[in-house]
Amino acid sequence: MVRARHGFAALLLLALTGPAWAENAVIGVVAPTKGPYALLGGQVSTGAAERAAASGNRIVPVEDGCEAADGTRIATELIAAGAQVAIGFLCTESLEAALPALKEAGIPAITVGVRSDILMEDALKNAWPLYRLGPSQNAEVERLAAEIGTTWSAEPFALVDDGAVGNHDLVEALRAKLEENGVKPVLVETLRPGQDQQLTLVRHLSSAGVLRVFVAADRDDIAVLLRDLTGEAVPVSVLAGASIDTTPGTVALPAGLDALVARDAAAQPENVEFVKALREKGVEPEGYVLPGAAAADVADQALKAATAEGKPVAVALEGRAFNTALGPIRFTDRHELTENPYDIRRWDGKTFIPQPAN
Repeated sequence: MVRARHGFAALLLLALTGPAWAENAVIGVVAPTKGPYALLGGQVSTGAAERAAASGNRIVPVEDGCEAADGTRIATELIAAGAQVAIGFLCTESLEAALPALKEAGIPAITVGVRSDILMEDALKNAWPLYRLGPSQNAEVERLAAEIGTTWSAEPFALVDDGAVGNHDLVEALRAKLEENGVKPVLVETLRPGQDQQLTLVRHLSSAGVLRVFVAADRDDIAVLLRDLTGEAVPVSVLAGASIDTTPGTVALPAGLDALVARDAAAQPENVEFVKALREKGVEPEGYVLPGAAAADVADQALKAATAEGKPVAVALEGRAFNTALGPIRFTDRHELTENPYDIRRWDGKTFIPQPAN
């Protein structure tokens, strides 16, 4: 675990002895601007900046390199900038490394993208001020198990992941949950990510007699698998995990794919004006744009409540409802969302739409 040392102590002392609140709140936005997650980081920053500007708060951008070694730097920059709360955080490693120092500085972290249940367990055990605005991995498992356990139980199905730690853990947790209820896959397989074809996996699925497959992988790998299933005339329907909607892709995603995705906040009536304003600026409300905006909403309202009630911001985050770009949000005593935001939706070639009735 990376911990702050030496010069960080002086910054911490400054943060703790300076004025409790600036006239306008300072919100740190931790997001990558380089590398494979730059697009998603840009979405977080755009949404947060739009909402912060409307509420009169000041945004401090902090680069997230998505490595454990970035944790101390992230915390140091947030403290030096006078951030009262930090939002964003798409990457588990850097967030985990920053949390001990953020705890010492009294800066809550609101993640929009890290789904790790293990990290949240560690945060609760160590009293790290971590709150999850996005759904947890457990929320994904629960929703998938409900779908697969009811509509797939009479058909041969497979579970596939790309070998990445998060996706592999998801599939293992899903398999355990299903088997608790007497539902077992006929095949559990790992695909090779980043390939221009997935014919080996297609043949394994076909020879096992699989009719349905759940895949936890990046968007491009799922697109390639769908293309090869069609090309080989293998009649297997595919359900993708939530990563399909949170990873960038360059390969066209064929229509007809079912996927577990968060409910479309952009389509909600209360967001009509905000979405219209974004599009007038050339910003499409996709990916992490609205979660970034919602995180800024939560930060703003929690900071105002903390000031009015004379409480730490972390305390103000608990036990109250926030009105956000994602709708009403409330955190449980385990710092998770009270509502499971996932739905099974179908890709129509352009966007995910409500799943047609069977």
